[in-house]
Amino acid sequence: MKEKFFTPNIEDIHVGYECEYQDNYGFESFNNGEETWIPIKIKLKDDEGAYTSQLEDILIGMDDGYQPVRVPYLTKEQIEAEGWYKINNNYPIQTFKHPIDVDVEVIYNYDTNYLFITIPGKIMFTEPNIEYRANKFSGECKDINTFRKIIKLLGI
Repeated sequence: MKEKFFTPNIEDIHVGYECEYQDNYGFESFNNGEETWIPIKIKLKDDEGAYTSQLEDILIGMDDGYQPVRVPYLTKEQIEAEGWYKINNNYPIQTFKHPIDVDVEVIYNYDTNYLFITIPGKIMFTEPNIEYRANKFSGECKDINTFRKIIKLLGI
């Protein structure tokens, strides 16, 4: 069975990054015999507008090894929360479209964490019985943070 979480690389963490952490400061953090993980979206300022040290605290904790951090693998629900809707259900590969930007499709393989962003109807080349669609992106995408970054960089 595939794990639901992975440990991010320290250099990937930034303001706006969504993850979970154990605030244990060197002690085991358990709640009724289970580890306690706290979800967080790293912010620059807190709710009162004061600058926060969330990013620094998590990076120092990871570097020192006393504050484990984990990130959930990308899910269908997270993709849909970003405004995409599913147009097929061939699990583990699912295809999504966006109601505003209809010129692209997102194809995601949950088993390999591989993401394709294609341009439907545009064919790059064909081989016997196979048509290759034009791709805007193809590569690994393990989590919602990476998904958002790719979408932003592509201007979608």
